[in-house]
Amino acid sequence: MKIEIRGVLGEIPRLEPHRLPDFNASVARNVKTFRGNAEPFRSPAFVTTLAKVGEKKAIYSFGQDLDSESQYWFHWLNDTDVARGPTTGSDTEERTYYTESGQPMRMTD
Repeated sequence: MKIEIRGVLGEIPRLEPHRLPDFNASVARNVKTFRGNAEPFRSPAFVTTLAKVGEKKAIYSFGQDLDSESQYWFHWLNDTDVARGPTTGSDTEERTYYTESGQPMRMTD
């Protein structure tokens, strides 16, 4: 199935999501919006080697506001859900919550 999105204008990260104009996003990762269309990058690129040995069930890029994409990758060998915490204003700590299968909820910043 082909999904075509026309008129993509890119991201406006400082604007609240409910105030975004049509055809804009608060976050646009791994997508090219250069010509007004949402186009994927054609091939994956090597970013980093993960430390834990075994089948990774979850992976999360911490430090999303950094220029380097090779630092601070969280990864788990169990089913894990991860979410960046809500913010009011600037997020200097990038508080992140995660729940690993069979464990209580945890938080890191």
